[in-house]
Amino acid sequence: MGHRLILFDVDGTLVWPGGAGREAVKRALREVYGVIGDVDRFPMAGKTDPLIVRGILRATGLEEAQIEAGWPRFCQALPRHLAQTVREFSVTPLPGVLPLLAALSARREVVLGLLTGNLEETAPIKLRAAGIDPALFRVGAYGSDGADRRE
Repeated sequence: MGHRLILFDVDGTLVWPGGAGREAVKRALREVYGVIGDVDRFPMAGKTDPLIVRGILRATGLEEAQIEAGWPRFCQALPRHLAQTVREFSVTPLPGVLPLLAALSARREVVLGLLTGNLEETAPIKLRAAGIDPALFRVGAYGSDGADRRE
């Protein structure tokens, strides 16, 4: 029998981040770029973290060269800040997620994976905070793999 690949998004599918992600973005933006922008009003649904952050920064008037120059530092700062904010905010699994993942992971023919706009370094932080073992997901595609979901 062949394998079945089942892919999950993180935010809003497996996990309700409870504001932890937005707060971590604010803190990382302040640290790296010295600005926060309008994180609370920026539409994030369906976008990758790189598109979200670049959009917020462009709206503050930062030049593309400044955004790109700070991007590696931002990618290091965001997981560090997220590791803190998940302890300050209520990050929870969505209803039914834990039993669903347990049932699917028990099936030999099923391979679980992540397909998310989160950076590869931040997705496991949110999963762990919600009581989900990131090791359940054997494959993944992340926002850090390509800013545009079509990539």
